[in-house]
Parts: sequence; C-alpha cells; structure tokens
Amino acid sequence: MKIQIRSGTSNARVRQITVREKTIYVCKQCHNRYYSYYFFCPQCLGVVASSTKHSSLLQIISCAPGNLEETAALLAQLSAVNAFDYAAALKSAPWVCIAQTDPAILKTWKECLEAAQVRVAIFHSAPPTRTSRRKLLPPLFAQDAPYPFFLPPSLTEEIRGLAASIASASLKLQWSETASLAFHLLEGIYRTPSERILFVDFLFQIEELLREFTRRYSSPKWSESGFLKRCEKLKESFRQMQSEIDAVREKVQDQL
Repeated sequence: MKIQIRSGTSNARVRQITVREKTIYVCKQCHNRYYSYYFFCPQCLGVVASSTKHSSLLQIISCAPGNLEETAALLAQLSAVNAFDYAAALKSAPWVCIAQTDPAILKTWKECLEAAQVRVAIFHSAPPTRTSRRKLLPPLFAQDAPYPFFLPPSLTEEIRGLAASIASASLKLQWSETASLAFHLLEGIYRTPSERILFVDFLFQIEELLREFTRRYSSPKWSESGFLKRCEKLKESFRQMQSEIDAVREKVQDQL
C-alpha cells in the first residue's frame, strides 16, 4: 500500500510512504503466532505457515557443468522429489526453480544452493527473459514450496508425531528443544560452504540418533524419568557436535 502526503502549497513536493503488511506465521497445531518463519514450531514442533500469499521466486542462474550431478542430487534430497529431470533443468539455466513462495523459505534454499557453488537469485516478480526458442522447463515447485528437507519427510513426521503424543507440557518442551537443536545443526551445515563435506558424518549421526529416539518412544508406555534422561543425553550429543563445528569454523577463520 502506498500513501502520498501533500502540503498546502500547490508547488510542494509530494512525499510517498510505502506500507507493507507484516507477515505473520501461525502454527497449524498450537496456533502460536510468530514474526519469523520456523520449520518446527518452537513449542510443539507443528507445521508453521505464512498468513499471506507470496509471489517471490527463486531462479538458478547457472550451474557449472562439472557440478550438475551433485547439484541434481542435492535438489532431489532437499525437495524430497525424485521424479524430476534435474539435469535437463540445470542445463537449461537460467531456470525458475521455485515460484510463488515465502521469501524466508527461498532465502534458505538460496543459501543451500550457493553453498554448493550454484549461482542463484531471488526475484519478487518474474525476471526478464531473452527471446529464445528453447522450451522453458516448469519449476520444481510452482507455488508454496516447502522448506528444504534436511531430514527425510518420514522422519520429520515421526518427530512431529512424538511431540503430539506427549501429554506433559514440560516433556513436550524438552523434546521440542532437542529436535530444534538438531535441525539448526543440520541447517547450519547445509548453508555453509564445504561443511556438508567436512561434517558428512554428523549428517548421518544426527539422522540416526533422531530416528532411534522417536522409534524408542513411539509406544505409549514409557517412563517420564527415562524419557527426560535420554532427551538430555541426546541434547548433549548435539551440543558436542556444535562445539566441534564451531572449533573448525574458528580455525578456518584464523587461517584466512
């Protein structure tokens, strides 16, 4: 929305103020409202969605020929979509990969792809295209793209399902903190150049630790004290991983 302000004189300069609607994110499960996007609701690990529709899009500008196979595999993993001709789409770049999606989600996609040495840009409307006879390939997501899947969708659902099954508010919060800590670890690795290679073992470890925990407590019969103890132990494992990552980052920075 744009507002124009005029003073009383006829030759006065017109001032224009642009007002944008504040995007609110709402958890579909507990209905908490946030001003920032979260993949997992911090309170209940529910699905958080934007309150407004978006027209922003993500375009892959170029991908090095020697990097096509790796980028295709990364896109398949982060999108959880296997039935797509990524190689053809990447070869036809510039390619609108994602359309009509929340900029907060696009920003993370952009950082993950840039960490894999792919040139990417976010546009708030369709970018200009050169006249060409080549066939334009459809986007991977035409609208409302999901946040990158740093974990398999099935495991993500198990994580959410465990939170929903916990009756105790304090235990639910403990599990939410644990799962969120793991997710932030994964997010940091994927968004930082070279760390997906340096810490590939952590990617597997985090996934396996979460899978083991969720399956252990998928049964309704378990003790609260045992749950709390194992939850704290799991958090400590993730904190230790984060400390090792931070130490490597600090060492790299010192060498620059």
